Amino acid sequence: MHVTRQQAIKVSDTMALSLDVNDSGRQVISSSSDGSLSVLQADESAMTVTTQWHGHDLEAWNVAVDRWQDEVVYSGADDCMLKGWDLRQPGSAPTFVNRKSHTAGVCCIASSPRQEHCLLTGSYDEHIRMWDSRKFQSPLAEVRTGGGVWRLKWHPRDPVQVLAACMHNGFAVVQADASTGNIRVVEEYPHQKSLGYGADWCSLPTGRFSIAATCSFYDRLLHLWTPQTLCSDLTQSSN
Repeated sequence: MHVTRQQAIKVSDTMALSLDVNDSGRQVISSSSDGSLSVLQADESAMTVTTQWHGHDLEAWNVAVDRWQDEVVYSGADDCMLKGWDLRQPGSAPTFVNRKSHTAGVCCIASSPRQEHCLLTGSYDEHIRMWDSRKFQSPLAEVRTGGGVWRLKWHPRDPVQVLAACMHNGFAVVQADASTGNIRVVEEYPHQKSLGYGADWCSLPTGRFSIAATCSFYDRLLHLWTPQTLCSDLTQSSN
């Protein structure tokens, strides 16, 4: 779908906190600071709110689409809860609620585009947790980051590599492998002294190396840097 015009859509009387787009590019999911979740449908001429419901009692920091099932979305909030929703039954009860695993607000959620059933969550409690999306009673594994985890981005080529924005502890490269149940911090980037909030990968082909883009909050700085950790998939294919 090509963007042909700009349109402002009000989804809440409070602040819109996050959004995610499904693989078709035509459905947008958003979360707001009043705890509401919204589904928006887009076409070439307009975007409209089709469904809205109360998902959490506190700020819904993040909402994410399952990369293997467009009809499944996840939400996390300041109430320490992780919830799942089936968009085929909008506004109904959540498919699951985990209220015990996170000891502080759930800030970010990232469904793996290359590992089926693999989901990561980041929390103010300074942990990244790896989940099997078929069972949310407890995480497969978790790792401490030394700072609240505000953003998680899967690598565009490496199936297990993740870039994390860890607020007071800067940024980190993490390896999360659902097949082995292992998650670990393999590299840290401490050179931005303000809160680490924004993080993403360059999607252009860069051989065995990667380019990370990270943003800090109070000083409003953008850093571009090359992690020392190589892309594992390209490294293996060259052996």
